[in-house]
Amino acid sequence: MSPVGQGRVLARGDLLAQTSDVTELKGGNTVSKTISANTNSEFEIVLEGVPTAGYVWELVHPLDNVGVVQELGHEWKRSTSLVGGPSAAHFRFLALAEGEVNLHFRYRRPWEKGFKEERIFHVRVTKS
Repeated sequence: MSPVGQGRVLARGDLLAQTSDVTELKGGNTVSKTISANTNSEFEIVLEGVPTAGYVWELVHPLDNVGVVQELGHEWKRSTSLVGGPSAAHFRFLALAEGEVNLHFRYRRPWEKGFKEERIFHVRVTKS
């Protein structure tokens, strides 16, 4: 199994629902997951990777609909006690206002051009 997975979503507060259905966007991009959240609730997107190999997950800026969600920060947490093993990148967000936004993440080595993988999460925020 590849250490780079589809990603998972952890809820803090009033996360309504999550679907793991993969859907197509215009331009051939693929949505990894669709997330539904209430305003003023926090959620976390977790992506597996191997940072010791130089790869990192990056949130692509600017967001396509500014003002719907706010990034609160991100950090790597080890998934195993093995040296050089996989870790999980935890990206925390706050749902600010009603609307929809696509969050694009790229798995890449910062010193190289291009990226190895891309994950897109479609976030739908509704009033709480």
